[in-house]
Amino acid sequence: MSTAEDIRDFKGHDLFSIDAGRSVLDATRLMEGKGIGALPVSDGSAHLAGVLSERDCARATILRGLAADSTSIGGIMTKEVIAVDLATLVDKCMYLMSHHKIRHLPVKNGRDLVGILSGSDVMRFVVREQNITIEALESFIHDDQGGEGTETDSVHQCGRLAGHKKLSSKITILQDTN
Repeated sequence: MSTAEDIRDFKGHDLFSIDAGRSVLDATRLMEGKGIGALPVSDGSAHLAGVLSERDCARATILRGLAADSTSIGGIMTKEVIAVDLATLVDKCMYLMSHHKIRHLPVKNGRDLVGILSGSDVMRFVVREQNITIEALESFIHDDQGGEGTETDSVHQCGRLAGHKKLSSKITILQDTN
């Protein structure tokens, strides 16, 4: 089963954060420059103090009329952060994001922040995994219809392509019932 670590590896290990004392303008410029929609916020230590999203910035400056250059991030960031660890299953990440209506999910390794996943990161990863599985199954079906190689080769190739340990055993079971 795939985990938050697999998504982080797929999207890349770049991690940008900002200190809670910096301004909303600083954070907005950083997010714009890096092409990201949220930043983990630190409190001067390695501790995750909160998460700041573009939406937080827009609400503070547009709806509440706060000045972007003089409003500190610490006053507008989300402080009650839901985070996962590297071993958290992808399904659990999707559930947490959907259930709590959050778009960004920090990833920790113990107490250390090691990444942040966006809903888009998770979706692209899941779609890629599904495409790999489909390709592997199509390859298996093609090989089973007179292609070269043995059934055992096809099963192992299918399991390897999909990156799923269980897929190979499922296909073997399907072969045994025919």
